[in-house]
Amino acid sequence: MTLSDTFDDRLTMLSDGITVESTTPERYAADSPWDTVSSSNYTVDYHEHGFTWALKSVNPDLIYRVYYDTPTPAGTQTGDSFVNDVQANGTDFLTDTYVAQNAGGNGGGDQKSGQISWSKVDSN
Repeated sequence: MTLSDTFDDRLTMLSDGITVESTTPERYAADSPWDTVSSSNYTVDYHEHGFTWALKSVNPDLIYRVYYDTPTPAGTQTGDSFVNDVQANGTDFLTDTYVAQNAGGNGGGDQKSGQISWSKVDSN
């Protein structure tokens, strides 16, 4: 299995590269932790705006996940979009667009506290 991932030319991948994990469908459904796939079981060829990743041995009973981080560039404004294209085994697989969102605001409240009490009235 080979994935070719190309991200927006304004983005750069963090230096720690990609992480590959696997899990079973049952563990995936239960939202259980994933297992790290040894880097000896895949190859990665990095290029300026992405990479090509090839898994050497595919277990058809597992689900695989490949992820990496690309920080939002300085000066990004709310609404700016970044496109990511992925091909699987040479076929278009996924095109996704991330639209930058910014959060702000403040919090507050009346800081009220309360209490509760009860009394036992019989043995039931």
